[in-house]
Amino acid sequence: MPKYRQAELESIHREYRTGRELVDAGMLEDAIPHFDRVLGLLPRRRRDRTYRFEGSFSNRRKDGVLWLPTVFRDALLAKVYCLNELGRFKDAYRLLERAIELDPENPQVYAEIGFAHGAQDNLDEARAAYKRAADLEPHNPAHLRAQAHIALLAENYEEAHKLAQHALELEPESIAALHQLAYAKYRLGNIEGAIHALEHTVELDPSDHESALRLAGTLREVGRLREAISRLETYLKFDDADPEALGIMTDLLQQDGTAPELFSHAERLLSRNPRDPNALDLLAWGYYQHGQVREALDVLRRLIILEPMQPHHHFKLGMIYETLGRLPTAMASLLRAAALDDGGEIGQMAIDAVANLDQVQIEQIMARAEGDLHFRFQLQKDPEQTLLQSGYLLSPAGFQMLQSIDFGREHGIMLDVRPRTVH
Repeated sequence: MPKYRQAELESIHREYRTGRELVDAGMLEDAIPHFDRVLGLLPRRRRDRTYRFEGSFSNRRKDGVLWLPTVFRDALLAKVYCLNELGRFKDAYRLLERAIELDPENPQVYAEIGFAHGAQDNLDEARAAYKRAADLEPHNPAHLRAQAHIALLAENYEEAHKLAQHALELEPESIAALHQLAYAKYRLGNIEGAIHALEHTVELDPSDHESALRLAGTLREVGRLREAISRLETYLKFDDADPEALGIMTDLLQQDGTAPELFSHAERLLSRNPRDPNALDLLAWGYYQHGQVREALDVLRRLIILEPMQPHHHFKLGMIYETLGRLPTAMASLLRAAALDDGGEIGQMAIDAVANLDQVQIEQIMARAEGDLHFRFQLQKDPEQTLLQSGYLLSPAGFQMLQSIDFGREHGIMLDVRPRTVH
């Protein structure tokens, strides 16, 4: 081994430890100069001698080899890690070429090479590097997971499935490998197998964000809403401020408006922000689904004050007013929704609802006119004012349909009332 004074070695170790402390603190840029100072003391290459690290993977003593303290290997790999994490892959790869010369049988060197290539979408090179790492260290599941990751990126799901399964044989409680296995199964069409793997991850760690959200999303996709809601509710007991989980729960409860968790979830959101429109919308939906129409009406009024230009709120308000039998008010809300979302999905739904409401009111008007001569006379004389005073509100298209009726006929009133487009 090249000669290093004790004080010099202690100084080298201090630099390395300082660099590692900065890495642990996430200060990668600040750590690199400390590793550079360590690596600056590496001896130059010599033609007649080959350098290797003490404690290398094979640790085979060879004639003509000068053995270096392992701190140099650790500093080299630590710097490579920083460069890779910072996205400086070309710099990392140049340093890894030196690492191969100094430590050609260290699997971690090839794992870092694989990471650098994978981050640049050089999948064939990454696959070869990770395979070399696995060949050198066949019982390390991390190398198998890395290969599975590359296989997933390459959309080779059968290979990914095989590699993830092998990794789990070596480390049965690896959540990362279970995620890979679940995704491979999902893409191979085995949805139930994917759900089973994700359920295992949740059993291992109920507080794991990715596991809980993936499981809830997959259950939702196959229509198992109640299970998805229950799983997500369990996760929210560990982190009730997770914004992504809260958003997914809101969407699930919008789909299943009778779920018992709906009101408690809405209150959970409102406790954080009493003016949260998503929470108020969910609360209104829950009241409506449970037959509490007037409570739903009160919440929707608050929503419209908060978001007066949101067509969804006006549409829902119109439907509730219709349920309560307040047809003119319902018509006004639906016409507002159609105007705010002209040409959109909500706008079209509002137009259809307006047409149906026109038909209901015209049938009521026809029935009243048939038995009330004064009302019939007023409709002929001044239809707009008569409708207003009588508590009716028709759309422009509905008013045109009403004007096509001959209220002067003596024997009943016949009309084919069909929905028309609101202009």
